[in-house]
Amino acid sequence: MNLCRLFAFGLVLIVVSPARADEDLPAEAKKLLSEHEKASGEIFKKAEEILKKAQEAQQKAEEELKERKQKLIAQLEELGKRLENEGKVPQAKVLAEQVEELKTGRIAGAAPDPGTVVNLRGQNGKVFIFEVTGAQNGAVWGTDVYTDDSSLATAAVHAGVLKVGHKAVVKVTILPGEQKYGGSMRNGITTTDFGAWEGSFKVEAVKGRSPRGAAPKPRVMADPGTLVGFRGQNGKSFLIEITGQNTGSVWGTGVYTDDSSLATAAVHAGIVKVGQKAVVKVTILPGEQQYTGSDRNGITSNNWGDWLGTYRIEAEKE
Repeated sequence: MNLCRLFAFGLVLIVVSPARADEDLPAEAKKLLSEHEKASGEIFKKAEEILKKAQEAQQKAEEELKERKQKLIAQLEELGKRLENEGKVPQAKVLAEQVEELKTGRIAGAAPDPGTVVNLRGQNGKVFIFEVTGAQNGAVWGTDVYTDDSSLATAAVHAGVLKVGHKAVVKVTILPGEQKYGGSMRNGITTTDFGAWEGSFKVEAVKGRSPRGAAPKPRVMADPGTLVGFRGQNGKSFLIEITGQNTGSVWGTGVYTDDSSLATAAVHAGIVKVGQKAVVKVTILPGEQQYTGSDRNGITSNNWGDWLGTYRIEAEKE
């Protein structure tokens, strides 16, 4: 709508800015200019009318949406009371959370961004839900697992959970301190290496409710050894059955070069133990400029520089 205003203003400038004094113009030129001025005035008037109608239509639509939303909330609250009276407490609870989302725009139970999670240190394994706006100016130490004095909003961008300026609800899991944290460059954020620290956390996206009739899980593949053959399929995830081992070469921490042994990287990542068979989820990622090695779970991974392909490995949730 502002463009309409600028356009109309431009028309006014055309109308009121003659090129030279009228007495220097031939009669025919004066007539053409007069017709142009008249036509421009009519166009300007029509643009103003269209703008006014658009503003009125937008206001009406906003009022209608607000009214419909309030009606929906009232209907859902009434349904929730009925479910409670029928003893269907779990369903009533889920419905109450949905109503809170509609009212506040936030997922039920989400707390405001605490900045860092230092004050949650020691509550290892506990999960907290925060509403966070992605940032790029906070200090962060680590990759995937971060020191608990790292900026949560910036770590969420580094982890690929949020974009800068994007507001969303994230899941934070409190973890014990580690002996070493490897920094890396991801999503426009550079994190820093650090040594031993007393507390850690990981940050993940909060998954939405599963739709009815959800698609079946993709097929489980046999261990390919490395993920070089999947290079370039960035963002795609695969389910792979592996048996943890400690003999393969691995480069990186949290994310690994795609020629790293998948079975050994899974042990390094703490997803399986040596000799343990499990299905893991592997996500293909673009190459990075630097990979930092570390000692984890009896596996020593190596440092490496620029490489063409990367992957991340996670436990497959049931």
